[in-house]
Amino acid sequence: MPLELPEIETIRRDLDREISGRKVKEAEAASMAVLGRYKNRKSFTSLLAGLKVRSVRRLGLHLLVDLDDGNLMVVRLGEGALLRRHANKDAVARGTELTVTFTVGGQVRLVDPGGTSEVCLVPGGDLLGEFPALAALGLDPVAEPVSWTSFAGQVIPRAGDLKVLLCDDSLVVGLGDVYVDEVLFHAGLRHDRQSDSL
Repeated sequence: MPLELPEIETIRRDLDREISGRKVKEAEAASMAVLGRYKNRKSFTSLLAGLKVRSVRRLGLHLLVDLDDGNLMVVRLGEGALLRRHANKDAVARGTELTVTFTVGGQVRLVDPGGTSEVCLVPGGDLLGEFPALAALGLDPVAEPVSWTSFAGQVIPRAGDLKVLLCDDSLVVGLGDVYVDEVLFHAGLRHDRQSDSL
């Protein structure tokens, strides 16, 4: 199952707490699976050495690691992927695609057995140029709580099945089948109820 907004936000908070202020000692990529924008592994990993992490933010389902050189390390976690902090001596799990080692505080490892994640560095001011789909994101209820009247103003004019609408990132960011089913169940609404009938 793909990760949804609550899981991505939890990962973001944990990473922000654990790696902000840390300096990258080295980065290692096991393969090119998550580095599709690069010619080889070294062309990515060599860019990280010596940089300091300022903070970890999120835009939609993309994690944005602010680096002290003004670049962003953008991480889009694929289906079944994990991004976790480890001690240097911990055994490396099968499917580990990227390991970032810090001068203090261990490592962060991207474990992605399917290789469906994406990691790249982009200039801080060019994020939307590199990822234009992020400009069309809808409401982000974690970043900015939304009132019921504002939410209704977005949902009711769009005629369509509630489940389909709520899974659409141009309306609400990061909700998938799992959370939309829960929301509709607790609201006592059918998945195929038309939004303009509310």
